[in-house]
Formats: sequence, structure tokens, C-alpha cells
Amino acid sequence: MLILAASVGACAAQQPQQAPPPAAPSTASAAAPGASDPVRAGPSANPSGEACRGVATPRLVDELRARTTDTRLCYERALRDSPALAGRLVVSVRVTEDGSVAAVEFPEDDLRTDSVRDCARQIFLRPFSTPPERGCLVAVVPIRFKPKPPAGPTGAGP
Repeated sequence: MLILAASVGACAAQQPQQAPPPAAPSTASAAAPGASDPVRAGPSANPSGEACRGVATPRLVDELRARTTDTRLCYERALRDSPALAGRLVVSVRVTEDGSVAAVEFPEDDLRTDSVRDCARQIFLRPFSTPPERGCLVAVVPIRFKPKPPAGPTGAGP
């Protein structure tokens, strides 16, 4: 299982950085803006009960990061209807040995907004140009969304 965490603001995205994999699989929370976000790998079961033990290549991790950034547009559209919308969306994506996507699930969704979830699903369902090495891979991508703070008054004088 690959865990990639990201933080996405209304107008900017925090890019995760690579960290060494842990000894055992674990969950990761999305990082606050400015913090480094972990990338972790480990085995995970697929629906047939077989373990997905694929390894994410650096290019595959880059593709996952790009898709995480792409979800910003989903969030920005939802902000038009709900300006205070904020929360965490955890995306679980199972990538097959040929780079196609077998499943996209949302084990956690604080936003509870169908439009963001459906848009993110379409982004993560696209096949990957770089497949994992040595078999299927389950990537877990926690993304934290929060609106960009409003800009203060400019040029205001006493």
C-alpha cells in the first residue's frame, strides 16, 4: 500500500515529499500546509484476497501527486456553492500491474460533497502511464482541503 498525503487550498496545493517507507503499513493524516507529507508503501489486499505487493516507481508517485493537485479544481468549483467548505478526503486507488485502475474508493470523506468526490473519482480513474513494479498497488491518498484566507484590505490608510 502506498500512502501519499497532500494539502490542497482553494488556490494552491501543497506538494508531498518522499520519506522512507515504514516497517509496517500504517495510516497517515494529511499534513498541515507547510509540513512535509509522507509517502509510504506496503502490502495490501485486493478484492480477490491476493495481496497487492507492487512497488510505486518515482514516476508513479509523481502521477499520483499530479492527480492530487488536479483535485484542487474539484474543490474550487464546490467552494462557489459552499464558501466555508473544508475537510479531508481520503482516496484509495488500486492500480493494476498494467497501470489501469481497478477501483477508486473513499474510506474517509469529511467534505460530504458529491461533486468533489465524483470529480476526484474521475481524476483517479484514469489509467497511469507508469505502472507499479512487481504487481498491483493500493495507493491511499489523504487530501486536506481548506479555503484560502480572504485577502486583507490593500492600500487602506489611517
